[in-house]
Amino acid sequence: MKLCVTSLLLLLTSSAVVHARSTNSTSTRFNTLGTQWPDCPDGWTKFKRKCYALGLPVPGDSLSEACQPYENASPASIHSKQVNSFLLGLLEGEDAWLGFRKFPPFERLEWMDGSSYNFYYWSNGDSYPTPTPLGTCSYLNSRNAGKWQDGDCSLLKRPICRMNLPACPRGWHEFRGFCYFYAPDNISCADVWSFCQAAAPPTTSGPQRAGAGPVSIHSQRQNDFLRGLLNPEWYFPWIGLTRSSETADWEWADRTAVDYTKWRDNEPAGEDRCAVLTQDSAGPNPGTWLGSVSENAVQSVLCQIKLEL
Repeated sequence: MKLCVTSLLLLLTSSAVVHARSTNSTSTRFNTLGTQWPDCPDGWTKFKRKCYALGLPVPGDSLSEACQPYENASPASIHSKQVNSFLLGLLEGEDAWLGFRKFPPFERLEWMDGSSYNFYYWSNGDSYPTPTPLGTCSYLNSRNAGKWQDGDCSLLKRPICRMNLPACPRGWHEFRGFCYFYAPDNISCADVWSFCQAAAPPTTSGPQRAGAGPVSIHSQRQNDFLRGLLNPEWYFPWIGLTRSSETADWEWADRTAVDYTKWRDNEPAGEDRCAVLTQDSAGPNPGTWLGSVSENAVQSVLCQIKLEL
């Protein structure tokens, strides 16, 4: 739906309140959203937005190709004791190759997926393995509490394969620990909380929708990111900033601190109760906010949900 030229000019040239149609239309976009957080294929185990599985046994010097039969998979890298402990449980008593690349004289290591070598758990307690004449391939030793050591590269061991999951459900966009959804539906300010709760996927631990609601904005960078999601053919979206009366303070719906604002000049007016984010792509101060008097006026809406780890 496109704002009429008169309303658009009014929004861009004055501090007038938001003008929007009154309608009881319901959401038509839920069927385009992911209703669940991204999940792993059959046979893979999810841990912290990544999927893990054991590949077929291979010699240690063939590890770089061991995960190729699985789409978008590579030998796993380990960056915390928590991940190491999870993988130890996944192995169920087996040993498994670690996805290292070693460079002569074998004092420099890097993970095959290109990530940094910022965690180690070698059996010698050092930051590098003890050299062994048996070979320079490294493995996770299930019989030694999941500690790492070098071994004979000719031995057959299973690789730990890993694939990354999308951070957010389909139709949602990630930014700094949250997923965001821009809905064109005609929603009143009074209904944005229930709308965003209904649009959000449940957590894996239950039906609750942790952190789901209209957006709260706490920095210029976040404001710019959200403005980049907007469609110029839709009404400016509600954000989660409201107040209950002319004398009340403005509050975010998620009860976070109002530590950043971007009101347009002469906004908000004394009688305003709700706020919208504008595009304002032209001019020196894009992405300003406008106030709205009516909680029953209908706009599009920006929803957020905490990123599930």
